[in-house]
Amino acid sequence: MAYLEIQSLTKQYKNEIVLNKVDIKLERGETMSILGRSGTGKTTLLRTIAGIVKEDDGDIFINGENVKEKPAEDRPVVMMFQKPLLFPHMNAADNTAYGLKVKKVPSGKRRQEAEKFLEKVGLAGFGDKFPAECSGGEQQRISLARALIVKPKLLLMDEPFSHLDSELRRSMRLWVKEVLKEEGVTALFVTHDREEAEQMGDKLAVLGDGEILQSGLAEELYRRPAHPIVASLASEGFFTKEGAFVPLAAMSTKETTQPSRAFRAVIMEERQAYGLRFYNYYLKEEEVVIALQDESGTAVPGNETVLYAPASSLLFSEHTGLLRAEGEKK
Repeated sequence: MAYLEIQSLTKQYKNEIVLNKVDIKLERGETMSILGRSGTGKTTLLRTIAGIVKEDDGDIFINGENVKEKPAEDRPVVMMFQKPLLFPHMNAADNTAYGLKVKKVPSGKRRQEAEKFLEKVGLAGFGDKFPAECSGGEQQRISLARALIVKPKLLLMDEPFSHLDSELRRSMRLWVKEVLKEEGVTALFVTHDREEAEQMGDKLAVLGDGEILQSGLAEELYRRPAHPIVASLASEGFFTKEGAFVPLAAMSTKETTQPSRAFRAVIMEERQAYGLRFYNYYLKEEEVVIALQDESGTAVPGNETVLYAPASSLLFSEHTGLLRAEGEKK
């Protein structure tokens, strides 16, 4: 059994299914990024694992123990939220050591541990500072120190960098990932930002309509998106009229004498999936999957072909950030 194993986790509010038989496996010390748009159940998933929300069905195993019947305070889980949620009347050391205070650790030991963990998160000497005296990034570091000091078996992070500016977000991601690795923390990190998901996670899972649509290494999802939502969130490309996905990053495009764009490819193999005919094409150093047919409706493995998409039909979608080809192949 994996260190964290979520089995068929289901949650419904009235007539809306928010989580639909979600399965997750994560080994000790790994971080998985959960990527999804707003309203897809990301926060509900974390809150259910933490015990803040009660699941309707399913199991939650942490280090071999099913914790689904345990109240939130008894689960070996710590959750970081979008905002640091520090106690304004407590200094950084007391905020950091709050979990130890709940566990009735003596005050001298609490202060010693707090200073140690503040140093781990790059805030040596900040023990006597209050939240109002700290920047947003410093407050989130204190929040991380508070999470790590109790040595949780699982750390849940709910878009903890979303309220920071873009430059600080990038530096915080690199830094937090390094700290998690040093401490050997197992973590789930949810976000709607693809760059953030890829940078933070050893593994990546895409959540859509309450379901895990695909999970694995980020490169696998980028090269072989198994669902249009996965493609729109974890990859780059456009969809043909038939709904097939063409990854732009693998395409060598050029202007032609016709009002279209073309790329040359060698057909590797044919397969059927999702009711479409897919072909594996080789483009320069990358192998991609494209669901397009030549004029005869067939493609011969080993042959080279030029595929066209009408330039006038390539539209940029602000919603997905993708190009969509509405026209047929010429």
